[in-house]
Amino acid sequence: SSLASFSPQPHSFDILRSRPTMGSNQSVPVKPELEEVKEIIIVGGGPVGLLGALASAKFVQVTVYERFSGHEPVEARSINLTLGRRGLKALEKIVSPSCYRSIQELGQPLAGRQVHEAGKEPVFQRYGLDDTERLLSVPRAELHRLLMQEAQSHQNITIYWGHKLCPERSWRDAEGNTELVFMREGETDQVIRPSCPILACDGSRSGMRKMISKANLATVVEADEEHSYMELQVPSGADVPSNECLHVFPGGDHWVILLPNKEGPLTGNLYMT
Repeated sequence: SSLASFSPQPHSFDILRSRPTMGSNQSVPVKPELEEVKEIIIVGGGPVGLLGALASAKFVQVTVYERFSGHEPVEARSINLTLGRRGLKALEKIVSPSCYRSIQELGQPLAGRQVHEAGKEPVFQRYGLDDTERLLSVPRAELHRLLMQEAQSHQNITIYWGHKLCPERSWRDAEGNTELVFMREGETDQVIRPSCPILACDGSRSGMRKMISKANLATVVEADEEHSYMELQVPSGADVPSNECLHVFPGGDHWVILLPNKEGPLTGNLYMT
């Protein structure tokens, strides 16, 4: 995996903001030139891109380009996500009530983390003031599947699967003209010249970020992390004291994190330098 720093150049591009803020009656100032926006493009169809698409589709038409083909989440990227109050509030405001209920039913509430050091008693560290303040452990692939179903059924969202952005051949000039080139396996490339805002949601190895850097719109520095990780599955009957905690097993230059699921094995991540 990698880390990236992103420093936009002054006045290099605008940010599209929705008119009302989530959960309030306040208005967000919108630049006059953005008032006429009728469409946006999102590059990346993971959980972030699809949630952005669902939020934006309340106001404009949305087109999503995703590099993976097929209509199923990539199971190899199934590490659990933990949703806090802000994340759950965003989901509640954006997705349909039935989708939100499915996400809540899918998740396992976590009251805190439990640290297991060798030769010591486990130490419980509560996330909030009491048991009412919890995180929700959700399998990433299942969350992604629910968001895919929600986005694919939305009349204002169009998704193109199997479209991988080629940053080396895509460009943006000083006048703001943009050309995006998407490679499609077994088919001719698709070239588009959008005149609408583009949201980059294509992950840690972002092709959009490379294109923005090439166009001198931002200074981008990428560096590999010093550790790597492997996903593990621990049987639900294993000797784990509590199913309502994130479990941390520190080991100096390596550590293991276990996240419980509502059903099935625990999801474990082994980090090693």
